[in-house]
Amino acid sequence: MSNCPVAVTESTPRRRTRIQVFWIAPPTGTGCVILKASIVQKRIIYFQDEGSLTKKLCEQDPSLDGVTDRPILDCCACGTAKYRLTFYGNWSEKTHPKDYPRRANHWSAIIGGSHSKNYVLWEYGGYASEGVKQVAELGSPVKMEEEIRQQFSGVFSRKSGPAVPPPGAPEFLVLSLT
Repeated sequence: MSNCPVAVTESTPRRRTRIQVFWIAPPTGTGCVILKASIVQKRIIYFQDEGSLTKKLCEQDPSLDGVTDRPILDCCACGTAKYRLTFYGNWSEKTHPKDYPRRANHWSAIIGGSHSKNYVLWEYGGYASEGVKQVAELGSPVKMEEEIRQQFSGVFSRKSGPAVPPPGAPEFLVLSLT
């Protein structure tokens, strides 16, 4: 793709189910950026400009109205809050035949807690910590729990449940946070 110097080209005989590209957004005032992907299969069958193969990103996305990096208002919670979380996993080969992984799928344990406004687990538009990454990719909460423990001054309480069961079986976790 010599006519497009900012293109990323990848060719492989191996099957691909996803790709990942890191990029730096253009300077403010540039306007919208259009990311396009094309898939060529057997030289004559190709896909482009369909569904999620094209993504338009603009500086002021209306779906992000009201999203802030930090809470705007200070609040003071008093007493105890009790939450009952119920997770129903319906991700299976039957319900998602196109995107279901060939290797065993996994869900991490459910983790919840209360914290001060100064503790940040993740930020919109930021990179995930190594702990969040391991939960997402491996289903392992060990590193994330370690990161939470290291921030003991900003974390008030923490509770986790067992790993989520296979599709169809609900998992319950009750959190009482003070």
